[in-house]
Amino acid sequence: MKNALPSDSYFQTPPPWWYVFALGGVSTLAIFAFMAPLSVLLPYQKILKSLFLLVGLIHLLEAIYAYWLASKSPLKSKRWQWTCQTLFLGIYSLILLKRLVKKYATT
Repeated sequence: MKNALPSDSYFQTPPPWWYVFALGGVSTLAIFAFMAPLSVLLPYQKILKSLFLLVGLIHLLEAIYAYWLASKSPLKSKRWQWTCQTLFLGIYSLILLKRLVKKYATT
């Protein structure tokens, strides 16, 4: 039996500090990897570029998983919102999505 889920609770946004942490961290990494001609960081710029690309790939894979997970649950109508939020926030958004799916899954 599935629990009733009001349509306005199909999508949740995380606390603002998650946006600051996730987007701030990725932005800082991008600045250091691609736009920082700082003499201190030049030996590490190749590593930072690789790390930035790896983080981007991880976020993309998490977003694909969020789309799939939302599509297979009562949250289907909001799957694109979950996908976009997870693309930007990564694991933080995925944690919220998994909690909602688990809460309203078939018992």
